Amino acid sequence: MTITPSPDYSSLITATESLWQRFGATPPIAGLHITRAVTPTSLQPICYQPSLCVVLRGKKRSALGALTLNYTAGQCLLASMHVPAHSRIIEASSERPYLAFRLAIEPHIVGELMASHASEQPHPCRSGQLLPAVRTANLFDAIVDPLKRLLQLPDTPQDLPVLQPLFMREIVWRLLNCELAAQLYDPSWQDSRMAQIGRVTAWLRQHYRQPIRVTELADMANMSAASFHRHFKAVTQVSPVQFQKNLRLQEARNLLIYEPEIAAIAYAVGYESPSQFSRDYRRLFGVSPREDRGALLSPEPTVTAII
Repeated sequence: MTITPSPDYSSLITATESLWQRFGATPPIAGLHITRAVTPTSLQPICYQPSLCVVLRGKKRSALGALTLNYTAGQCLLASMHVPAHSRIIEASSERPYLAFRLAIEPHIVGELMASHASEQPHPCRSGQLLPAVRTANLFDAIVDPLKRLLQLPDTPQDLPVLQPLFMREIVWRLLNCELAAQLYDPSWQDSRMAQIGRVTAWLRQHYRQPIRVTELADMANMSAASFHRHFKAVTQVSPVQFQKNLRLQEARNLLIYEPEIAAIAYAVGYESPSQFSRDYRRLFGVSPREDRGALLSPEPTVTAII
């Protein structure tokens, strides 16, 4: 499929602005989240899920380990699995607010389309090279139209339960036929290295409080310890230990608003030493937990979910 560098996506801007005005960040479309901001933001921790993120106005920067991605209006980011990252809006103003949306991608839809069209759609990446879990690209004409139709569904609420699943399948199909296809294919092949790493990252998200041994994670992925470490870092851009640490610290940041005791937060997310927790927190976020709590509780408006 030939991808047009600069398609007309003004219809997506109109539809997204309309949803924001009526429903705010969470319109009545399953898996859809909108971000709108009138000022740039500081670096914020996020956890990508399998999703398509589309920027319609402004610019954004995301960091996944050592990998930094800059993308702007008319571009998108596809995340193939759950990975912790950091993100900031770098261009936004009251005259031209940053505007973006994130649409969750259901892995079972990817798998169903791959299975039913396997003979027509050969695997796009059999080189053995592992890709990072996130990748950016330009929007393209073939995906703008189904996205527009999906965003306009709340105009006819009776159509939502019938047409949303159809539009989502079309959107995934378009992604499977573009330059981002390998991002979706590899995690969906059950025997692929990326799928094996994906199962480990999913387990870590559920068990980040527990002590981990890399050898046990390697066994879970059916790899040697050395091979697992190499493949894990290729996909997530960080080591397994750092991946777990980022998950712990992101959850700790969420708890800062509700739990007054820093030590209690440290223990709650799996740390044995509150002082080590504070050092790691400052290293990741640039401020101490106590200082960050003050900023989080500040009356100044903040963007809590950066897409």
